[in-house]
Amino acid sequence: MFGNWKIRRKNLSAPEAFWNHYHTGDLFVCGVLPEYHRKGIGETLYTAVETYFIQNGCDFVIVKTLSDIIHYGPYAQTRKFYEKIGFSPLITLTEMWDENNPCLIMIKPLHEFH
Repeated sequence: MFGNWKIRRKNLSAPEAFWNHYHTGDLFVCGVLPEYHRKGIGETLYTAVETYFIQNGCDFVIVKTLSDIIHYGPYAQTRKFYEKIGFSPLITLTEMWDENNPCLIMIKPLHEFH
């Protein structure tokens, strides 16, 4: 959906997002090369995706990542990033991928609900 982001012809990331489940956006793929971490690129990238979802009537965004049932440093960083930008853990599904790769679904509301 968004293509590759490049600096000096080097791919930084290739986000892919779509909306499904009526009013829920799904950030399907998103990543920034390690040498570009902590430079605001991930937050800028996510903001573009979130804006797209809001403009298309979404009320929530979900992301799927490796659950903390499995201790793996890079995914611990991923979960920390998602929490920093407002996502909360929703559910871990061991049957979604497989028992060695339990899927954590995280969710973020895009509006305040009363």
